[in-house]
Amino acid sequence: MKNLYIILSLCLSFSLMACEKEATIELPEAKPKAVVLSFLCPEEEFITVSVTVSKPLYNQPKSLEFPIVPNAIITITDNLGNDTVIPYHPTRLEYQLAQANYPLFPGRTYTLKVKFDNFEVSGSTTIPATRVPIKVAKGDMQGVDQFGQLQFAFSTKWDDAKGEKNYYRIAIDEKFGFSPWDTNYTLMSDQFQSDDYHDGKEMFSRSEAYDYGEMQNEYYFDIYLLTTDYNYYEFNRRRVNYFGDDPFSEPLPMYSNMAGGLGVIGSFRRTSFPITIKK
Repeated sequence: MKNLYIILSLCLSFSLMACEKEATIELPEAKPKAVVLSFLCPEEEFITVSVTVSKPLYNQPKSLEFPIVPNAIITITDNLGNDTVIPYHPTRLEYQLAQANYPLFPGRTYTLKVKFDNFEVSGSTTIPATRVPIKVAKGDMQGVDQFGQLQFAFSTKWDDAKGEKNYYRIAIDEKFGFSPWDTNYTLMSDQFQSDDYHDGKEMFSRSEAYDYGEMQNEYYFDIYLLTTDYNYYEFNRRRVNYFGDDPFSEPLPMYSNMAGGLGVIGSFRRTSFPITIKK
């Protein structure tokens, strides 16, 4: 009987092996798409637009970099009909226009249209009318952690603009100067908040930041409070969460508001608060 079981098992194994076939699966053909990124701010000196072309996942690209498009025709138009063309800047590899030639105004809606080759994409954003100031900002050094990093703690308070749907980004930059004309900025902390359930109320942010730098007598930081539209908020919130430090976070599909392509046009207002922390 035992031999019979062995023979039956072998027969079953060979029969299953005989059923195996090589399968050729045709992957879906995906075409490249135009990718446009632009964030408008009246407090910035320039209007900048990045234009690239996506690489489909199944095409097995040799490089992760998206090809830069230098020959696009880009127009920006506000809701009053004022328009202009944004030229390409070959040194910066992006499209750039000084606001001295085309100023941006809070509360206006701007539409960006991009055309090149067979691509044509467009998107719109309304610049927040209110520039919310920072009411209180504090920072102090907590010491050195077990990894040898300097640990800092920050708190920021501001009053939400009542009767409006507001989105905020709170960012902290460290300024360490090699010389008065060569100052580097490093983003140390990044948070996103909306005024859900806090309309017209005081809002606050608490965060920690770390630095591997050598111990100094004084540290200089800038705390930025950005009042943003939903497009800016949602795109950057997902981007930061996707590339965050949490290894268990799930990837989010990237937000896009560009019709005919990928990417986003968003807008924000900016206020800053300098902080000096002494040893």
